Amino acid sequence: MVFAQSRHKAVLLVEVHTAAGVPTIDDAGLVSLPEEARRRAEQAIVEYADLLGVVYQCKRSILSPDPCVAVYSADPDDARRLDESSGLQTPIVTRPRTIVLPELRPDSPYRDLLRDRLDGLALLADSLAEDGAVGRVHDLFRLFERAFARGPSGCAPPLTQFLSTASRPLRYSEAEVTDWFQRLRPIVTHADRREEYARGPDVEPHLARIELAAYDVLFNKATWRNPAADRRAGMELTGGIDPDGTVVLFRQDGTIVLTWLDPFGVFEIDKGATITVSPPAIWRMPGVSGDSPGASWTFAQFRMATDDE
Repeated sequence: MVFAQSRHKAVLLVEVHTAAGVPTIDDAGLVSLPEEARRRAEQAIVEYADLLGVVYQCKRSILSPDPCVAVYSADPDDARRLDESSGLQTPIVTRPRTIVLPELRPDSPYRDLLRDRLDGLALLADSLAEDGAVGRVHDLFRLFERAFARGPSGCAPPLTQFLSTASRPLRYSEAEVTDWFQRLRPIVTHADRREEYARGPDVEPHLARIELAAYDVLFNKATWRNPAADRRAGMELTGGIDPDGTVVLFRQDGTIVLTWLDPFGVFEIDKGATITVSPPAIWRMPGVSGDSPGASWTFAQFRMATDDE
């Protein structure tokens, strides 16, 4: 579903791509989707959504119906093999987040903690107000630069040191933080001489970890607008995301937020858009019967942190 918001134009767009060769079915009976054909179809949908937004001068969004993909073979033997399969092989990808601060109450210490860094509060609020990952991460980079009073090349070392001293560190490495500033930030900010420029899917895998680092800096950096990496006893985060994507909760009352995504982690699922796919096409995912509505496959690893973490 491609949706142009300002004039409430919704378009159901179906992209058909042909892949040569015999479908690959693994030992579990799952059909492997041709990766290149799937990515071409996704790119075509994105390009059409961009065109729709420009034509109607409005914000556009892309939502996957449920089911979002189907495979069909014109060859009778291959069609029979597909029909006998267990379903489509999918990575089942999601983008988990955690609510990292306690609930705002009259006696919460937020005001005292933020009194000398309202500019940082503004930048984090601006980031959270953005719909797209590129806009969100751009404001987070500005927050880091503001906090450490350094340009992008000077932020990585003190930020890495700061993150490593958390009481419950989330395993930020120097390589990861340096990659944010040396590779990701330039393609988020600039589009002049380099061939590459960032869009949402390029940024999404990094956003949760960068946002967590921004929260930690805003509430727990000892001296604002200073390159020092010293930490204060400000506000301990209630959870986070490990480098492998595992959600970590530091408190029993922590909250996990999951975005309902298609099985490939690309587009969000529209719960109100269900597509009927008739045989001999195959659409079902593992564990979903062929005559039931598609399941929204969202998955996240989760663990409670131990006391010695």
